[in-house]
Amino acid sequence: MTDVPAKVIREANGEWRWVAGELTGKGGYFSAGIVAFGTEEEAASDMRIQSAAELDETGRRILPKEHLQSMIRALAAGCDDCEYTYFGGVYWHERDSSGCNWSVSTMSGDDPHGCFDCVRPGAAQLRASFSIAGEG
Repeated sequence: MTDVPAKVIREANGEWRWVAGELTGKGGYFSAGIVAFGTEEEAASDMRIQSAAELDETGRRILPKEHLQSMIRALAAGCDDCEYTYFGGVYWHERDSSGCNWSVSTMSGDDPHGCFDCVRPGAAQLRASFSIAGEG
């Protein structure tokens, strides 16, 4: 593999995502931001924040709570069932059995169960990939 810097791309559906690390001889990329964003600027900001983040003892990148909350909202933006759903803030807690130290406080709206089902796979990836600074 060659070391190719991360860059922001526009996907076929019009969403923006960053990708990094070109596969030698394959012409593709092996790493991408988990979340697709509505604007190029949001994807570029996510790329900068993640690339500057330090790793914790579990190997997760430590991100600000507010940024994780914006990532959850970006996941929800891609789900029809989340159109009128509100997500509360990201909060710190002791690490759970998976090693994650944060959760989202509330979710309410017209179809919170449908929205949760849509957001769950991406949220699971976020919880496996990121931590917030300890507050305990």
